[in-house]
Amino acid sequence: MDRKAFLTSGLLTATEPLPTQDPGKTDELQVKTEYMPVADPSLLPYQPTAARPWDRRRLLHLLRRTGHGATPERVNQFMKIGPSDAVDAIIDQALKAPKTPPPSWM
Repeated sequence: MDRKAFLTSGLLTATEPLPTQDPGKTDELQVKTEYMPVADPSLLPYQPTAARPWDRRRLLHLLRRTGHGATPERVNQFMKIGPSDAVDAIIDQALKAPKTPPPSWM
């Protein structure tokens, strides 16, 4: 499954006139991106902001929630690559992990 395609499936992109300094003139265009309403806003991709930066605390939370160990080397690596690439790396690692064999009673 393409995580980014799934999470951005509600993404709309439209080209709209950009207001200029001259009130009667709108000859420039801008690309405007809007999200359609989704059932759960937590499904929207995380975008770091000044109020919600990509920091060590958020990274450690991500690693705890995904069940991965947080060695100092891993934390430093993920801090450098950013949140989207860190999630991709975690998912890629999970997909490459060997499957757990079924229990013997099955």
